[in-house]
Parts: sequence; structure tokens; C-alpha cells
Amino acid sequence: MKLKQKTTDENGSRRPEGSGQSALLGRALSRRDVFVVLLVALAARLIFMLAMPPQVRSADAHNWESVANALDAGQNPYQTTSILNWPPFWLQFIFFISKISVSFSISFFRVLQFFLSAVESVVIILLIKLIREVAPAAHVRALVIIGLALNPAAIFLICQQCNFDVILALWLMFFMLSLLRYNRTKDYADWLCACLFLGLGILTKTVPLVLAPLLAGGFRGATTRLKFLGLALLLGPVALGVSIIYVLAPADVTTKVLEYRSISGCFGFSGLFHLAGADQLMGLYNVIFYVLLFMVMVASSILFWHRRSIGDRETVLFAALLLVCIPVFGPGYNSEYLYWFMPFLVATFAFFKGKWRLVLTGFALITACTYLVEYAVLGSHGTFLLNILVYKMGNLHPPLWLLRPMAKCESATGQTLIRLPLFVAYLALLAVGTGVLFRGIKNQSKAN
Repeated sequence: MKLKQKTTDENGSRRPEGSGQSALLGRALSRRDVFVVLLVALAARLIFMLAMPPQVRSADAHNWESVANALDAGQNPYQTTSILNWPPFWLQFIFFISKISVSFSISFFRVLQFFLSAVESVVIILLIKLIREVAPAAHVRALVIIGLALNPAAIFLICQQCNFDVILALWLMFFMLSLLRYNRTKDYADWLCACLFLGLGILTKTVPLVLAPLLAGGFRGATTRLKFLGLALLLGPVALGVSIIYVLAPADVTTKVLEYRSISGCFGFSGLFHLAGADQLMGLYNVIFYVLLFMVMVASSILFWHRRSIGDRETVLFAALLLVCIPVFGPGYNSEYLYWFMPFLVATFAFFKGKWRLVLTGFALITACTYLVEYAVLGSHGTFLLNILVYKMGNLHPPLWLLRPMAKCESATGQTLIRLPLFVAYLALLAVGTGVLFRGIKNQSKAN
């Protein structure tokens, strides 16, 4: 009888012969998945760029070029414009994109699209890595192609909206991978990396601060020096960045950055208040929202402090649901916020089954339809339908049958009604997702 030979891994444990070949095969399949998904994603975005008239671009895309022009004129955009409402991170990239545009004689808009597509490609690679680490048996290629590469909402956000929230998604993916690695290894280098990447996310847009409670488990066991270093990495970048622009224009930064809030009255509860003629309730609602958000963050901190960490699947879902709460219950809304949590939601499709997958599928379909309408008819989003009719079909005067409904859609009431199915889908997502999360945490507690 012939015995199977054994081999020793780097940790000194014994494993059957052939596991090395399996690992190599897995890495080869992973590289193939990355190549195929990136090829599909980049091809889809390139086709969109070539098919659409150059006039199909959002107000954000125009704004970034205005900021670049202000920089070229030696001005401080935080003072001379009202466009930059966040800490000084995106400003440097606008400068970089502008210089590339001039150096290679390529339009600023095209360089912007290529840059955001490149960032999104890294997000896709990290998403595949995240799914592979947490759910190795998942059909990652098909999932990421459908969930992100060919997702109409993602294509609109990158190629037409041209907002930089995909950079925020990049930092959040790095943060999550580092945090999950720390949960497995208890290596504080990984925890410090998680602090740094979340800190860079906060520097990009302050909203990732709501995910700081996920670091509480590592903070509990850290030494005093590690705690100080973790806090410095988490809050230092945004504190330093904002302090620099603040001393240059204190009044403008206070008004445009520190007091900035998203557009209200066109989605969710703020939109419903507007429909009901109860805009005066928004002040009270805002206070209630921030108090409840603070309470949720405190409760989340306690949860991760005592448990140190929860399961990998539950951690990803927890982060996604926390971020979803901001546009759903918050005082303002913008379409690009979807990219904050979209990669996490795609990952959770591989982690959980049953009702959660049905809800995610329904949410994805409703989101795609809603974004298709928004980016077709809203002027702030680029109105690809109107531009196709005018520039591609040679209609010098857009038909009145199209202009009248478009004008109604532009109003706060019209936008609220267009997004009403999406708002309901968000509520269903949060309700079912919260149930899945608590069941997962409960099962983890029983197993331990």
C-alpha cells in the first residue's frame, strides 16, 4: 500500500502533497478572473465614451475643469469658487489631470474619464481579492462582471457623472482587506494599515468616519503607543489637510467645507417632507438623524470593543449597511454616493444566500433603471438622451414632447418621484440586511 507523501508549509504544519499545485491553480484562476473582468469593464466604458457625444457630462465634470482653470490662474479654488466642499484631497488630482491634459493635448474630460476608470480597475481587483479571501468557492468572475463591470449605474458614475467617490471606494476596499487580515492574524501592522486607509478615506470625504467603530477591537488590545499611532493615522491626514486650507481662507472653508451638507428635498425623507409642504421639519429631522447616527456609532464601537471582531462576512455587511444609512436617512442625497458601498454589496452577494440575494438582485435592477432615467433626462447629470437627439441625430431643436417632461423631472418634486422606487428598495435592503447581520452575529456567538 502506497502512502501519500506529506510536505510542510511555511507554518510548520503538515499538508498533503498536491496542495501546492492547488494553490498555484487558484492563483492562476484568480489572475484569469482579474484579466477577464477588467477587460469587460474597460471595454464597456470605452464603448460608452465613444458612443456618447462629448457634451454628455455632468455638472461635476464641468466643475472640475473650472477648478483646474482657477489653479492655472493662481487662485485658491476654496476661496474663488463654491465647488470644493471636501477636505483637500481631490484638488491635487484635478491639478494632476489638468497637467496631463495639457502635456498630451488630450481634453481634460477624457483624461478625467480615463483616470477614474483606472481607479475603478483597482477597486475591481481588490473586490475580487476580498471575495476570494472570504468566500473562495464563489463564482467571482460572473459576480463582479454583473455586479460592477457591466453595472449601468457604475458606468454612468465613472463616464458621465465623473465624480471622485470611486477613490473613496478604493480606500474603503484597502481598509476592509487590512481589517479582515488583522482579524485573522492579530498583527497590529495590519490594524495600523486599516487605520491609515480609513484615514485617507476621511481625507477624501469625511463620511467614512462612521466606520471608525470597526477599529475598536484592535484599539482595545493595542499598547498606548499603538493607540496613539492608530489615532494619528486615522485623524491626522484630515486634520492636517483641513488646517492648511483653513488658514488660507477661514471663512470660505467654514462655510463651504465644515458646514457643507448634501442637496436635500429630492430624495427620501427630505423629498417626502418637501412633497408634503413640510420643509420646516427638516431642521428637526436633521438633529434627530445626527443624534441617532451618533448613537449607532457608539453602539457599534461597544460591539466591536467587546467582541474585538466579528466574522469576515458580517464585518463587510456591517460596513455596507452603515454607509447605506447615510444617503437613505441623511439630510441630503447625491447619486454618486452609491459607490461608497456598491463593492461591499457585490461582495455580500457571495457571502450570504437566500432572501438577501433576492433583495440585492431587486435593488440592483431598480437602481439600474433609476440611474438610466436620471442620467438620460437630468441636466445636472448630463442628459444623454437629449444630447443624442441633438448632436447624433442632427435635431437642432429638441422636441417639445421631450422638453416638457424633462423640465418636470428637474424639479425637486420630480426627482423625488423618480427616486421613490429606489428609496423603497433602499429601505428593504436595510431591513433585510439588518436581519441577516444580526443572525450572522448570533450564530458566531453560539459557535464561539
